[in-house]
Amino acid sequence: MKKKITFSFLFLMYVLVTMPTSAFAMISPDKVNAFADIMAWVVISVVPIVAAVIFWKIHIIPEEIAKKRNHPQADSIHMMCLLSLVMGGMLWPVALIWAYSNPHQIHVTDKQAFGADSGTNESEEINKTDVA
Repeated sequence: MKKKITFSFLFLMYVLVTMPTSAFAMISPDKVNAFADIMAWVVISVVPIVAAVIFWKIHIIPEEIAKKRNHPQADSIHMMCLLSLVMGGMLWPVALIWAYSNPHQIHVTDKQAFGADSGTNESEEINKTDVA
């Protein structure tokens, strides 16, 4: 089976044949080395600081959410965020869920839990019988 030679193949061959055989640098090697040294120092010194700040900002998101929602356990969520920093972020999802949880729960008194109506006046009836 005979293959056709396509135009793109011919163009590629033309480009490869007409390329110069000797390459020369337009910038001196000393300037390139100086620029590489500067870039290395930037990467060594700036990148870890930026990464630490981003890591910190991500880990305080649950704390900010808890404060914004006036969560009663906002201090505990803050401590969990700090522990999450130490533990490599393993507690962060728990702190985030805790920050979004509904902190306001209905507290049931003993009388309501055992079926006695809180609207009855049992204490008044007892006081009337003791006085009479």
